Amino acid sequence: MESNYMEWMEKTLESERAEWGGERSPEVEPHTNAFHTHAPVIIFQMIDQNLQVTETISKEITFKALLLSIDQVTRFGNMYREGVIQFKNAHFSDRSRVAYFTHHMITIVNNCEQMVRLAQQTQTRRWPAATPAKHHPPAERSFDRLLQTFQTLRDEAARFLLDEAFLDLEEHFDDLFTTKWMTSTIPVDTICVTLEDYFQDYN
Repeated sequence: MESNYMEWMEKTLESERAEWGGERSPEVEPHTNAFHTHAPVIIFQMIDQNLQVTETISKEITFKALLLSIDQVTRFGNMYREGVIQFKNAHFSDRSRVAYFTHHMITIVNNCEQMVRLAQQTQTRRWPAATPAKHHPPAERSFDRLLQTFQTLRDEAARFLLDEAFLDLEEHFDDLFTTKWMTSTIPVDTICVTLEDYFQDYN
């Protein structure tokens, strides 16, 4: 099971990275109108299918499979973070290379949020009070690490979005420390309009 997880999640990351370098905007979820990819749902569907199989064997095996799944999702999160940072660094070194950087980074934020939600749903379904998991500190710590991995990446990706916006506005912020802002509203107007454009993308 572990080798299957590792192979499949590496392929998932390759697919994500290929989308970041593509010429198309990310997909939009029809009900929420939010950018997303299918990776979070597919990952947890795979976990659920594996746990359904182990349930036919024993609760003990299912619990071990759940812990393995948690560790593998955390491992994926760490690889995902490395890929996101490489993507960000490559973009900031040459901002003409990626057409939809902002859209992809918003997608990454949304995916991290969804990974956290799906993990919590899995915990609710798979860790009822009758199982030892609720009173198993190592298992609880593993689950907390999973959540922290994606919450941290979500926050980092959000900061990368701010870096992108402020990079566009750097020249105009510099003008605020000169006499230009006293003789013209252009620097302030440009800052306001640009931030509004970015916030529309974020929404």
